[in-house]
Parts: sequence; C-alpha cells; structure tokens
Amino acid sequence: MSEPATKAPVPLATASYDFDLKSQARGFDWNWRIKVTRSLFCFVAGYSTIALGILFFFLLPKWSFPPFLLIVVGSIWAFRYNYLWWQFRRSVTRSAIYQKKVHWHFFEEGRQMSTGEEFTNREWMPNDETYTTPDGFLFYLKTRCLWIPRSSFISEAEARLLEDLLVRKTTNQKL
Repeated sequence: MSEPATKAPVPLATASYDFDLKSQARGFDWNWRIKVTRSLFCFVAGYSTIALGILFFFLLPKWSFPPFLLIVVGSIWAFRYNYLWWQFRRSVTRSAIYQKKVHWHFFEEGRQMSTGEEFTNREWMPNDETYTTPDGFLFYLKTRCLWIPRSSFISEAEARLLEDLLVRKTTNQKL
C-alpha cells in the first residue's frame, strides 16, 4: 500500500517586490527611527564635539592635535546618518539579489524567500526581532535588516495576517 502524498503547506501571506534601492530605502529610514535616542545622541554629541574642537583650535597653539581629533570624531558622530546611508546603499547594490524579483511566502511554521535562483527557508524563532510599521515590516536577522513593504502584498488582508503571525511567533513591536 502506498503512503498518502503530503500536501505542501499553503502560505498565509505572500509578498513580491523588486529588490532595489527604491524598495529598500523606506526600511532604512524606519531602521534609523527605531532607536531615536541613539540618533539624537549622535547628532548632539557630534556637533558639540565639533564646537569644542573649534574652541580648542583658537585656545591652544595653532595646528595642535587635540582640536583636529575632536573635529574629526565630532564629524563622524554628526554625519553618522550619511555614513550609514552610504553603507546601506552599498550593501544593497552589492547583494546577490540586487535588481531581482523577491518572493516571500509566510507560513505558520516559518517563512520562505526565493528569487528564482536562490531559495531560503527559515523557521520562526521567539527571539526573532521584528517591527510592524504603517508601510511595511522590518526583520532583524543577526546583523542584517530585511524590509518588506506593505505594497508588495496581494491585499491589505494578507499584510494584516502577517502582522498577526509576527505578534504570535516573534518579538514584535508596532511602530
């Protein structure tokens, strides 16, 4: 007697979009807004350090090292957003899936991502950090942040199904 064929699970939600800078830029903005205190600290500390460096430049003998060091360190803090945007843009354009159509399938057990050539399957973990925003979803995987726009779902109902699934299966925060 033959065993009955097992049916492939039906996805609760499906999303498809082109992986490019335009589709991922909104995710970068939300990623930056999540830790508001960090971004405000960098801004204030950066410009304060630059001001201190300029002050020391006039108080200490000309061309001494401490003012120069303070101005450089302050610039790194003050322009952190610009540096991170450059780094993000570079990582997106160098990604193996850059300018490819990405398909996500979300199941009760986990999620699948495919591009035609590549395929990944990952189960939900309770310590997966996710954020639900008005215009998409952020997934944090170790050092990587994945953005899935709401507009990539077939319907708003599917986006709400994913939202409910994330609340049940992951550490989710609604922004």
